[in-house]
Amino acid sequence: MAAYLKCGILEHGLLRVGCPACGFEHLVAFSCKKRGFCPSCPGRRMTDTACHLRERVLPEVPLRQRVCSLPWELRMAVGYDGALCSAVVGAFVEEVQRSYRWRAKRQLGLPSVQLAHTGAVTFIQRFDSALRLNPHPHTLALDGVYVRGDDGELAFHALPAPTAAEVADVARRTAKRVRRLLEVREGESDDDEPTAWTVCCAASARGLSLFGEVPGSRRCAWSTPARPAPTSPSPS
Repeated sequence: MAAYLKCGILEHGLLRVGCPACGFEHLVAFSCKKRGFCPSCPGRRMTDTACHLRERVLPEVPLRQRVCSLPWELRMAVGYDGALCSAVVGAFVEEVQRSYRWRAKRQLGLPSVQLAHTGAVTFIQRFDSALRLNPHPHTLALDGVYVRGDDGELAFHALPAPTAAEVADVARRTAKRVRRLLEVREGESDDDEPTAWTVCCAASARGLSLFGEVPGSRRCAWSTPARPAPTSPSPS
């Protein structure tokens, strides 16, 4: 855990990189390659991933971000159960892509939704602004569909912004699928006793403190104090 304290400091290890053509040299400090503690390594991974998506994955087409916010009661289970988290996120992404295909069928006059091809990249964020356990997917979806033309080439067709009713339909269908997943999971569960990890996950999801003077109480939230109203100058 303490290795991140030495991350990026030259005296703890470095690599001398030089150009054989011009002779320019640069010192590159070793990194700790830790997750969650070192601000440098996750930031580097984030930048590398963004560059990879921008240069090698995402096409030059309009994109739209979709976020799925889960109910409080579901956040602990999804944060603790990796298989359930994958299934819930998969259901959401599939419903988003289904919405694009059916909208394309109606607006482009396609004979079948199978002719509309979609794409998306999803990242799971596990916390909210208060650092509570709140796993929720951020999906970057192509804001349209690819359709193969008569010449056999795929052409992109942008779609207008979804209506409120279409967004609600995605949410409703996702909730229905997640409910079925939970029913299956409940039938397969063995009613195991809660562990220390599950207790911590549940407390984090609800914003409760397990320690301190009053265990089980809600943690204080940061807030911006209201500024006093400006007073008008008194007449002289």
